Amino acid sequence: MNADTRAKLIELADAHQQADEYRSGHYDWNGGACAVGCTIRDAQALGLVPATVLPHDHAALAACTNIPEMVWRLVDHTFEGLPKDYQAGWPPRFFRAVRAGSDYTNLPARIMARCARKLAEDAPQLRELCLVVASLWDRRATGDEPTPAEWAQVEQQAYAAWVQAYAAWRQAYAAREQAYAAREQADAAWVQADAARVQAYAAWRQAYAAREQADAAREQADAAWEQADAARHDFWRWCADMLCEELAK
Repeated sequence: MNADTRAKLIELADAHQQADEYRSGHYDWNGGACAVGCTIRDAQALGLVPATVLPHDHAALAACTNIPEMVWRLVDHTFEGLPKDYQAGWPPRFFRAVRAGSDYTNLPARIMARCARKLAEDAPQLRELCLVVASLWDRRATGDEPTPAEWAQVEQQAYAAWVQAYAAWRQAYAAREQAYAAREQADAAWVQADAARVQAYAAWRQAYAAREQADAAREQADAAWEQADAARHDFWRWCADMLCEELAK
């Protein structure tokens, strides 16, 4: 990306932010759009891409800016993953981090290496595997391409780890659903017991206890869900910082 294009994209991104036109969840322009949707619109206005380019064409942005498609997809996912109050400031920040005329060919490999090291910190049980993966991406970034056998070995290990992690997530999700179902059942029992409270006081007490337990389970499930949301937002903030640092190198 040359300096003139960078300056114009910064100006347009600032205008989108000031006009509150960044919208998560859709590419198509309708008084606003996501980070990539707005940038495609700006690139069309500047004549960088044809008017026929679709608003989600990451490859078109890569071609006209010399920033790899993988990076544009990361820009997209980062925008969607950031908390609402961070989203509008993300595209202008991204463009300001870009160094005009830089060769970003090895940027995807550098990003992958840093993500692997981040996972090594956040998931100690995967630390050894993640550090091996990071070392392979570091080698690729410096032009020392690992062999297919080396990639295949870590891919198999990573897939096995993913299967375990997915199973754990399914268990947590199922527990949350069960807690909600228990709350609904307890509410139904509460209604029934309340209607027959005089004749079935014991049943009412049981229903009350069940409701209390279900409420506690639901609160625990909601707290876990909120913690997961907070962790997700923390990751995408880290990702935004990391990408800007790598762009500025």
